[in-house]
Amino acid sequence: MDSNLCNTMNKTLSKELLELSKKVDNILDLNIQAKIIPTVELADDISLPFTFTCEALHPGEYKGFVLDEEDIILGKDTIFDVEDEFDNSEINKDHKSARKVGESSVDDVIGKVVANSYEMETKSYNLTGHIYDESIARKIMNGLIKYVSLAIKPGRIINANGKRYAKNLVFQELSLVRAPGDPNARIINHEGN
Repeated sequence: MDSNLCNTMNKTLSKELLELSKKVDNILDLNIQAKIIPTVELADDISLPFTFTCEALHPGEYKGFVLDEEDIILGKDTIFDVEDEFDNSEINKDHKSARKVGESSVDDVIGKVVANSYEMETKSYNLTGHIYDESIARKIMNGLIKYVSLAIKPGRIINANGKRYAKNLVFQELSLVRAPGDPNARIINHEGN
């Protein structure tokens, strides 16, 4: 083949390859964008103890027992009693208190009740607690844990009018739970709101 012809063909071929390369580059330039989410530093956004308030109990019938308002009011300060080695003011996970030998560990106690009141307007026994477990505090702050439950020991039971009335109530611990016996027993306020 003639060298001039070869040179012309090479130039033509080079030109075509260059144009093809530009077309491929244009196709591959897809302008890809991604939303970059910055890392959130959580180390300093919560302080312990984390404080919350809950409506822990309301007058009503739960698990076959009637709890009257007057009995709740009479027993309200028992949450601060210490019975033998058991501190009633403990806040536990899922009712796993020290009283449940073999079912509870030190990891189950996560806080302490620090204040109480009975609110006539809402007819609720309210408790304020301190949480010392950061993971639990974050779950409360973000609305993942919403409900509470009280362990209640009645001093006596009265059967009247086909119902069982719990009397001489002793409140033995507060627990964070997913499904309370009193459906209105819930966290109403905490540090994050």
